[in-house]
Amino acid sequence: MARRSRRGGLSGQADPADRAVRGRGRSGRAGASVSKRMAALPDVPTIAETLPGFEALNWFVLAAPAGTPAAVIDRLHAATLEAMKRAALRPMFERDGLDVVGSSRAQARAFIAHEIGKWTQIIEEKGLQIQ
Repeated sequence: MARRSRRGGLSGQADPADRAVRGRGRSGRAGASVSKRMAALPDVPTIAETLPGFEALNWFVLAAPAGTPAAVIDRLHAATLEAMKRAALRPMFERDGLDVVGSSRAQARAFIAHEIGKWTQIIEEKGLQIQ
C-alpha cells in the first residue's frame, strides 16, 4: 500500500514557508518536481515545463517485517485505507499537496520496483557517485 506524494519544489515539500511566501505574491521555489502544477502551489511551475518528462515524487509505503502473517497485513491495510478516506484528513492532504494513493501490496511492490529501476538508470547513465 503506497501513499504517493505530489509535493513540489526541489526539496519535495509544499511547506508552511511556501504558503507564507506565496501569500505575499512571491514564490521561493524554482520548480515543482511533479508532472503537472499543484493545486497547493499553482504559481510554481513544474520542472517538466522546462525538462519534458521530468517527475520526482516523494512517496511513503507502510511496510511490515518479512514473515508477518497475511491476516495481520490485511487488517492493517484495511485500517490504513479507511483512515486515508476520512474527511477530516482530506484538507490536510490537499494543503500539503498530497495525492493519496491506497494501493494493493502488489501495486506498491510494482511502484517501488519501477522507481528503483528509473533512478538506477539515471544514476548509471549520468555516472553519479556518492560523495
